[in-house]
Amino acid sequence: MASLRDRAANFDMTSLLDDRSVEIIDGDTVKKIPKDFLYSVDQVRTEFNDDSLLELAENIMENGQQSPIIVHPVDSTNKYCIHQGERRWRAICLLDDVETVDCLIRSNNTMYQQLSENIQRENLSPYEIAAAISNLKKKDNIKSTEVSKKLGKSKSWTSQYESISKMPIEIVNLLKLKNVQDINTIANIRMSSKVDLESTLSFINKAEVITREASEKLKNKLSNANGEKKSLKERIHRPSQIEVLYNDEIGVIMSGSDNISAGYIDIMIKDHLQTVSVDDIKVIGYKNLLI
Repeated sequence: MASLRDRAANFDMTSLLDDRSVEIIDGDTVKKIPKDFLYSVDQVRTEFNDDSLLELAENIMENGQQSPIIVHPVDSTNKYCIHQGERRWRAICLLDDVETVDCLIRSNNTMYQQLSENIQRENLSPYEIAAAISNLKKKDNIKSTEVSKKLGKSKSWTSQYESISKMPIEIVNLLKLKNVQDINTIANIRMSSKVDLESTLSFINKAEVITREASEKLKNKLSNANGEKKSLKERIHRPSQIEVLYNDEIGVIMSGSDNISAGYIDIMIKDHLQTVSVDDIKVIGYKNLLI
């Protein structure tokens, strides 16, 4: 009997769709589509662990595909473009004995839905989320607030992940290599790198495991040291009347900040001067100061 691939070479693809045991999920039809007639492009997930894929492939071989992947209708290439579930498709491609993939065909999905689904599943790395947000903003020419709305997330949540894209690439690559996945730890490292890039790189290289506590200590140490170096700047700058919230602490913006054009600003919290990203502060009001 001819194999499925042999038949695919001689017949129209639509004749290969297995409609047996068709399920209806949310009004959509699940079909078994030959894995060679699927392809991936513009996917949110960009990192795939080989061992994890092998483990998933073994699970699918043993227990079958537990949930369908979502694809767009057949296009000009005579194939289906994967919208959600690329990891499952990649795992099935490793199995010689599995020829088809259970697919849910939809025509109205967006990259926002794809990103939301992957976030809910909690199987995207912070770096993938950051890259996806950046790509969505560029692709649709929209602001962060609009991305937040489309994803159903708060502005601060979006800003937290988006700030990863603003980190020095050498820092990001090292954090990936060290498998740092905690967003708060990444934020601490990002703040440290702004104050002293060289010391931050040294810390990451030397650390076997980077914890949130260790990254917090590094950030405070570098910030305090930098605060001492800025003693002259503190005398030149005066507090403004603009009150802001940063890391759950109230501070004031310092007038005369010379780096605001680069996306950073000086703020004073409890007599301590800090240089922070404008994305990380929230203006909460104004106050009268005795100067």
